[in-house]
Parts: sequence; structure tokens; C-alpha cells
Amino acid sequence: MDKLRKHLNENPDSTLWEYLQKTTKPIMIYGMGDGAEKIITVLEKKGIEYREIFASDGFVRGHSFRGKLVKSFSQIKEEYSDFIILTAFASKNPETVEMLYSISDEYELYSPDVNVSGDYTEVFDADYYRTHAEQLYNVYEMLEESARQIFCTILDFKVSGKLEYLKKTDNIISDLGVPYKTDGIKTYIDLGAYNGDTLKAAVDNYPNLQKAVAVEPDQKNYRKLCLYADTVKNTEICTYNAAAWNSQCELTLHMGYGKNTTVGNIGQGMQKKKDIIINTVTVDKLTETADLIKYDVEGSEFEAIQGSKNVILNSQPVLIVSVYHNNNDLYRLPELIKSYGEYKLFLNRKPCIPAWELEIVAVSQKHSQ
Repeated sequence: MDKLRKHLNENPDSTLWEYLQKTTKPIMIYGMGDGAEKIITVLEKKGIEYREIFASDGFVRGHSFRGKLVKSFSQIKEEYSDFIILTAFASKNPETVEMLYSISDEYELYSPDVNVSGDYTEVFDADYYRTHAEQLYNVYEMLEESARQIFCTILDFKVSGKLEYLKKTDNIISDLGVPYKTDGIKTYIDLGAYNGDTLKAAVDNYPNLQKAVAVEPDQKNYRKLCLYADTVKNTEICTYNAAAWNSQCELTLHMGYGKNTTVGNIGQGMQKKKDIIINTVTVDKLTETADLIKYDVEGSEFEAIQGSKNVILNSQPVLIVSVYHNNNDLYRLPELIKSYGEYKLFLNRKPCIPAWELEIVAVSQKHSQ
């Protein structure tokens, strides 16, 4: 018996991908870049044809993508009376998010779920669900009651691609408070510190913060991180231009466009600026204790947690772990966290399309509210 199915609103035997294989409506790709490359590759692999690629009216400059002339949304609406829109970009900009919600109210719009890192052709289709249903249900059982509805709503989105589930998830999360004591955070580890934005949030939100360790592999972002760190008073800040991993070694870092960097393999045809060799670090070598560790390391969360094993076992810190880079992280990461201690597992997400910015918040008895 499929124990998770009864908690979902959508039918996991008929996902967005199965629907696209059957529809006779023309399919339009909204956006370009890596997102479009991934989605088009999956469509081709599944034998699904798409008709046009378009961008917002102000972004069309007569260029082509994948051999097709990129049209404006206005042109698409003029040329076609009925069509399906597949969004091929991510955004957490409030204006862009609201714009996409508005379009979805008027047109048949979906946001296909593809992996940010790893094998992006392994999508959340019916076969994937059937293969991993038991593991996903085990995670459902691991989660605290307040997180279970969020988890199932995220799965409904992955099954259907419907934006309504993202809005529902954000509404649920907005009613929840922080599940750990912020005044108990004295040592903070920031893995994937970017330009210092999350470090600044920690300095602002943890009144008793004494020490922070920030790790960022991208050299340009690291320089910005250091500039911010130099402005912080009354908190010791240690910064490292490195990648968080489960051992100390050298790895290839794929430098992408925007905020994305990836350690390990990337898909053929994916856009990147360059590859660099980067040193790795482990949390266990950086510190003996911690009160909170944040992991947002572009798909290397599993390895970074492994590299924190001793600190987690000894200190039982709060863990804030990104679980949106790869579908397998939805079950792999909770299982790993639970193997390191008696943690309560919650979910948090910042408004974004698609279902990015999803985090597990793992709280031990030491830091529980």
C-alpha cells in the first residue's frame, strides 16, 4: 500500500510530465539560460515537443536560443489562442513572483521541477515517485506535525508544477515561528556564505552571537563577504575561501551565472563561466563546537554534513540545511541528520518560484523552544 499517497492532493501516477506527453496544446518555454536548457533536454528525452521560446516583453532583443527566435510574451498571445507555459527560470524577487502568479491565474502555466545539481534529467515523474515513495513516506514520519503539511504541499507542487501549491506553502510557513531559541546561538557556522547576506542576518538575529565561521568558494563573493565581515563589531568572524566537504582535498568548482556554483559533475550543455580548483574544508577541522550550522552549498549538503559529524555529535547544534538542489536530498538529508542525534525536523521556505529555498531546520533538545 502506498502510505504517502493518501496525504497528497495530486495523483503521483499522473504528474506534469505525463500530462505534457499527452496534451495537444502547443507548449511554450518562458525563459532562457540553464533552466531552459534543462527543461528542453528533459522534454526531448521524453519525446515531448515544444513550439516556441519567449521572454518578457522588455527582454526581447532579436536573439535566438536553441536555434529558435526568442519571441515576446505579447507575440505569443497574438499568435496563439490557447497554449501551455513552462517557466524556465527561478526568482525570489517579489515583483517577479507576483507577476508569475498573475499570469498563472489567466493562462495554463506550470513550473517544471528539475534538479539544480546532479542529474537534472532525473525528474519528479511517476516512475521517480514509485521508486522513492517509501523513502519519502519515511521522511513524512520523521517530520514534526507542523512540517508534514508543508512537505506534502511541496510534493504536490513537484507532482503537478502548479504554482498554487507554492503560495499555499508560503502561507503556512508565514504563520509559524522560529522553532529554536535564538538567544542560545553563540557560535554560528555559515557554509555557503555567499556575499555575507546570511552572516549579516545571523549578526542581526542572534543577540548573544560571539563567533561566526563563514565559508564561501566563489572568489568574487568571498571578497564581498570579507568586506562585510570587516564591519562587524563585537563578534569574532573567521572567513575561508573554500568549499565545505567531507574531507580536506581539492575539487573542481564549476562557476555558473548568477549565484550558482557547483562542485562535481554538471550536465552537458549547461552554461558556465569557468572551472576552478578549490580547496575544501570540513566543519570538524574548523571548530570543536557550534550552536548553529547553516548548509547552502549547491548540492554538496550531504558531504558537508558528513564533514560535520563530530561537531554535531558533540554539540547537537541547530542545523539549517537546504534540501532543494536535488530531489534525492528530500530523503537522503533527513536520514543522515537523524543518524547523528535526536533531532526534531521542521521545514522552512522563503517565497520563490519554483520550489527553491526549501530548508530543513533540525533542532535538538538543547536548543528547543
